[in-house]
Amino acid sequence: MSHFAAKLRRIILPYFFIAFVVIGLYTFLHWCFIIKHRMIVADETAINVFITSALSGLLIIVFLRKRIKYLVLVNKVGRHDPVFNIGFIACLSIAIPAIIAQEYIEQLTGGLTKLDHVTQIKQYPITKYYTLKRSFVDKSGVKVLYGSDVARKSKYSSDRYYEMELYFCMPILDNASQVYIDSGYMDVPEPYRNATFILNGKKISRKELKNIRPAAVEGFRMLNPEYALKTYDADTVIKVILNKRQYTWKPTHAKSGTPVAWLGFKYEERIDDALSQQEKDREKQDFYERSLAKLKSKQLNDFIYLDRVKYSKDYRGYVAAIGGEKREWSTLIFSPVYEPFESRSNLKLLFIIGGFVTGSLIFILMVGYKQLRVPYR
Repeated sequence: MSHFAAKLRRIILPYFFIAFVVIGLYTFLHWCFIIKHRMIVADETAINVFITSALSGLLIIVFLRKRIKYLVLVNKVGRHDPVFNIGFIACLSIAIPAIIAQEYIEQLTGGLTKLDHVTQIKQYPITKYYTLKRSFVDKSGVKVLYGSDVARKSKYSSDRYYEMELYFCMPILDNASQVYIDSGYMDVPEPYRNATFILNGKKISRKELKNIRPAAVEGFRMLNPEYALKTYDADTVIKVILNKRQYTWKPTHAKSGTPVAWLGFKYEERIDDALSQQEKDREKQDFYERSLAKLKSKQLNDFIYLDRVKYSKDYRGYVAAIGGEKREWSTLIFSPVYEPFESRSNLKLLFIIGGFVTGSLIFILMVGYKQLRVPYR
């Protein structure tokens, strides 16, 4: 019993102190400086995941690793260092609940602001959630950004993915009669900036393409390279397909300038990076058309409330699509939520408590199973 008391004093209590600092104190500072007062603008993933994990690991290494060495540990050949194993379990048992806690505190303290219409949003302090009595999402003012990247399938594999991303942003207006007018209408996704576009069998310039409203476009189709080269003297030729019905858009009231808020949608897919460039181009086009079809099928104006997108990779993608300011409270991007506000998941708190209790018990059992070295008993 005296041995366990010594372990409690020398190892287990310092472990709980580190847990308090990371899960409790760090979460409070996150809420105070970033969520409530917005004194610091930082990437959401960095705050919630990277810094939390790094802080957990650093405190374990600095304050707990040397105490774990008070135990009688046998380093068997071909196995991991037992000090590392116990420290790793301690780090996981703290870091995982702490990461969930950052999301939970934001969800718990994120206020719900009820507005009659979206232009009132500047009259109130910025919150995370909003409801609108009336609104209109202008599909014709859609902005698009294409992004791509290459990533390994795993750290142990040389095979790589080719990741494709599409960011769609549409202005949120007060009503259908208030139409957002921009200087450029149809934009060209990044991978097709050098492609040749045809409309009704004739080549059109980039300027002519930008004068087409997105709502008038039914889709795009990439022509066979051999046919395109023979007919239009170009390798990459894309046919613009307009809606079958005559498109007559006449706004009753036009409003220029930047909308106060935007609705954002992100689509992403992965393909094998080993594909040829021609196959990648075909996959890009198919991905773009599928994503556009999904977007058109959505009932954008039927959301129940809006969830503000925080500063993150997705936020930067949306802002790049619309060409707005990158400060979080200067350009407001929202994700639509189609479920009642009260039905938000409350399981995060259970995951925090359950994860920490489970991890702590494993750590205590690992420490309790080992004997203390004689000088530290």
